[in-house]
Amino acid sequence: LLWSIYVDDSNVVDFKSGKGSAQRLGKVGFELLRTPFAPHKSKPMTEANDHLGVVTDLSKAVSDRVISFWPRQSLCDKALGMIDTFRSSGKMTPAAASKYRGVVQFTAQPMAYRVGRAGMGPLKQRQYSDRPPWALSHALERSLNFHEMLFDAGVRRVVGIRGDHDPTLLIASDAQADTAPTGGYIALVN
Repeated sequence: LLWSIYVDDSNVVDFKSGKGSAQRLGKVGFELLRTPFAPHKSKPMTEANDHLGVVTDLSKAVSDRVISFWPRQSLCDKALGMIDTFRSSGKMTPAAASKYRGVVQFTAQPMAYRVGRAGMGPLKQRQYSDRPPWALSHALERSLNFHEMLFDAGVRRVVGIRGDHDPTLLIASDAQADTAPTGGYIALVN
């Protein structure tokens, strides 16, 4: 089973041909351990699902050999709401910069991966070294503009799955470098 578990959340991946058999098997296993899932928290198998705030779409995994990721819309809305608050108040305290930075880093990761890191410098500066007054600087404004554009664009991170691959080469070696050196290896090409 390809099943990831994080505290009280879990995500299972199963082939469509399995028709949910992996999920059913996992549920039976947890029931045998006397830790069944709460019925109201369990969702049926689907091609796209939200796990810990990241939506994973496997609908094109077989046909196009890609998997798409993006953040839950409510997280993007939260970041955009924070941007509106900063602009309307004209200020950003170090605590607010820290909170905003955490939200943006989490949401940008499944969207644009490293591109989402852009604009973090002014936030770090505000968080760690700026002094009052906490007015929005030109650099902070540019960061907010960049992040707003990123959230409005709704970029999805797409990861390709490579089905055709070179043969696997596995080498296990054992060598002894004493007075009478010896050695051996096994090579397996699959």
